[in-house]
This record gives sequence, C-alpha cells and structure tokens, in this order.
Amino acid sequence: MKGTPGFQGFELLKPTDERTTWLVVTRWDSEQDYENWRSSERFGASHGEKDQDEAPKQKPVGMSAELWSYEVSVSA
Repeated sequence: MKGTPGFQGFELLKPTDERTTWLVVTRWDSEQDYENWRSSERFGASHGEKDQDEAPKQKPVGMSAELWSYEVSVSA
C-alpha cells in the first residue's frame, strides 16, 4: 500500500472479547482516492480478482449500535 496515492494508513483490529471477527480500518485522503485504488489492477491482483471490471463495487460497512472491544494488533 505504501506509495498508493491518497493512502494514509491502516489498522488491523484484534478483538479483546470472545469475538472472532477482526477488522481492517484504512484511512484515505478522499473517497475518490479510495475508489481509484479499488478499481486499480493492483487491488485486483492483491485481492485475487481476475477481471476488475466485473468486480462488485462495495461501500464501507455501516455503523451499528453494538459495542465491540478491540485492540490495535498492527498499525502501518
């Protein structure tokens, strides 16, 4: 990800309770920078997509009223 235009960093969040779901949080200068990366060949190659034109566009996950407890496991 280093050198990707608009990329600021990410955190890998590890649950501190009984949950088994880890979260990845990325930070970008703008939504357009994120979308540019999402539609890039680099993204497709790193996420196992063969044809980026056919990949479904996904929005970030919405918010929930459920409280989850995590600690940062990796930060870059």
